[in-house]
Amino acid sequence: MNVQHRLSRIQLVNWGTFNGYFDLAVPSSGLLLTGPSGSGKSSLLDAMASVLVHQRWLSYNAAAQEGGRADQSRSLATYVRGAYKRRANEESGEVDVEFMRHGATWSAVGLTYDDGQSHPTSLIRLILLLAIIMPPSHAAAGCMSSESVPHSTQLRHGTLVIHMTVIASGAGF
Repeated sequence: MNVQHRLSRIQLVNWGTFNGYFDLAVPSSGLLLTGPSGSGKSSLLDAMASVLVHQRWLSYNAAAQEGGRADQSRSLATYVRGAYKRRANEESGEVDVEFMRHGATWSAVGLTYDDGQSHPTSLIRLILLLAIIMPPSHAAAGCMSSESVPHSTQLRHGTLVIHMTVIASGAGF
């Protein structure tokens, strides 16, 4: 007998502008995401993609991509940090980003699937950002290397990103 799994629950902790714990039941009849620009529709889809798609092929905010150009303003780190505002710095001409979470922080995304036989399965991605303290001269010179970091981690912009995906029998966090 073939068993089909259906998404029944989405749980987020500190993902993008979803600060703290967020729990969304997905009815068996389906779910329609609507709302104004900036309300979190793409962030919710990106959270799901971060669990289901390998990091190498993951492209955040895919709905807003034009002509195959990726949205460079969204990344795993900006979602974990809770980027919520971008504005031009009049002195430097660069774009400054404001974050909800600073320093060492973490996020979690949980997707729970129901097989219709009371055997839920949850896929959970945990992401931990640890601030790396180094002299500014080292950071400016690009002295950060990923060679001494285990393969499952990534180094981006002075932050050590540790992430893992957990597959568990049960109903979420």
